[in-house]
This record gives sequence, structure tokens and C-alpha cells, in this order.
Amino acid sequence: MMLNGCCEVSAQNSRFTCEGCDLQSGCCSFYEHCVACCMRPDQKQILLEMIETTSGHRLRQILSATDQFELCTLKCRTSSNSVHSENKYKSEALKYCYKQEPSHPFSR
Repeated sequence: MMLNGCCEVSAQNSRFTCEGCDLQSGCCSFYEHCVACCMRPDQKQILLEMIETTSGHRLRQILSATDQFELCTLKCRTSSNSVHSENKYKSEALKYCYKQEPSHPFSR
């Protein structure tokens, strides 16, 4: 990004970057990379399967999404499932997850 806030036209941008993401867990270091990685066309089936296995309040949130982008922004927000004892991340490096939240702590 240039100083005036505009994008550099000549800059090489990578669409759907998963830089800083663990593809197996679906968790990323940065929110923006989480959303980008979640937006990959090959993630659509995983997102559909996740909807089928979600219930309750979280399902209502997910069903409010009108497209894949909105669903990815919802999924990548941190939730209570990504923290221990309400104040410490399970993984300091991988805070933002687009796949189903893990039921166990990340390895350190």
C-alpha cells in the first residue's frame, strides 16, 4: 500500500493467500489471511459440511451470512473455543480459524 492509501498497481498480490496459516487446522496468524484462505474455491465443501454440523446460536450466526465472504469473516473471528480460561489463546500464533473449532488445545 502506498502512503496515500492506494494499492500499488505494479505490486504482486496473491489471491487467497494462506501465508501464516496451518492448512490442517485451518487456523492462521492474521485475520485477513484467515479470510483469504477460507475464500479459496476448494474450501466451499468444507464450509458446507461445517454448516451441517453446527447448531444453536452459532448456527443462527452462520445462516445470517449471505455469501462465502460473509461466512469466512464470521468463522475467522476469535471465539471462546480459541481460548483457555477466557484470557489466553490456545495458540498464540494461530488465533483465527475458518475450519470447525478444535475441541482440543493446539500443540505448543
